[in-house]
Formats: sequence, structure tokens, C-alpha cells
Amino acid sequence: MLGAGFGEETVFRGFFFERLGRLFGTLFAVTGRLWLPMVVHVAFDLTAVALIYWNWESAVAHFLFR
Repeated sequence: MLGAGFGEETVFRGFFFERLGRLFGTLFAVTGRLWLPMVVHVAFDLTAVALIYWNWESAVAHFLFR
């Protein structure tokens, strides 16, 4: 999970986002830094695993999407 958050944010935001910005010229990042999206991505992944592990996924989904 730590590797996924770091790796995916590096590849998709760091590489592709920068390339698309050069290609289209209208895309930009507010801060230009990747550490915050990496931390948020890891937290999201850990939360998802915890919900699945404790079998809360269905209960949370039903609560959120009544």
C-alpha cells in the first residue's frame, strides 16, 4: 500500500500530468508537489483495506448511499 501510493502518484501525477501539461498548456498543479497526494492515496488505501478486513464495507456503503 505504501508503494502503491508513492508509485502511482509519482507515475500518474508526476510523469503523465507533467507531460499532459506540456502537450495542452492548460493543465497545472496548484502546489507542484506530490507528497500530499501520496499521503492521501496511502490513507485511502489503508482505509479501504481496514473496511474490507473488518467486514464494514457493506455497512458503510449502505450508510452513505441510502
